[in-house]
Amino acid sequence: HDIAQWEPYEGRGARETISLDAVDETACLDLIDDSYNANPASVGAALDMLTANAPRRRRVVILGDMLELGPQETALHEALAEHPAMATVDIVHCVGHRMRALYEVLPPAKRGVWFETSSEMAGKVHEVVAPGDIVLIKGSLGIRLARVVDAVRKLGQSVSEQK
Repeated sequence: HDIAQWEPYEGRGARETISLDAVDETACLDLIDDSYNANPASVGAALDMLTANAPRRRRVVILGDMLELGPQETALHEALAEHPAMATVDIVHCVGHRMRALYEVLPPAKRGVWFETSSEMAGKVHEVVAPGDIVLIKGSLGIRLARVVDAVRKLGQSVSEQK
């Protein structure tokens, strides 16, 4: 019954270290897979967690569409740019036509790339993450960011499943 033994389900905040070089032990990145669900509150909480728990390294966020938000969806996506934790994020990459609204209002220095589909982002992931990064991937299940998570994992090998 020890809470320290609890581990999140895949896609629900699980954290792992990905080694990008079999020889250089310092060539790794931290991956936070939160690709299963997204709404404004959970994205805010994930950004807060990233800020609170990450040592000062490059913080990379890949956000996919938040689905089923109704007529306010554009405004809710745009509002993520104003979340206080966004000030500590170095770069934000966006996936999906709804997340284009956030992409458009991000400060240019934080604006990474935008793709319509997770497959397109997965194909470019090697260009948007680097050794030393801490990478948060968050989106609604329907936008299929698990493909992007898998692409990051395929850049190297997982060396710590955070047990």
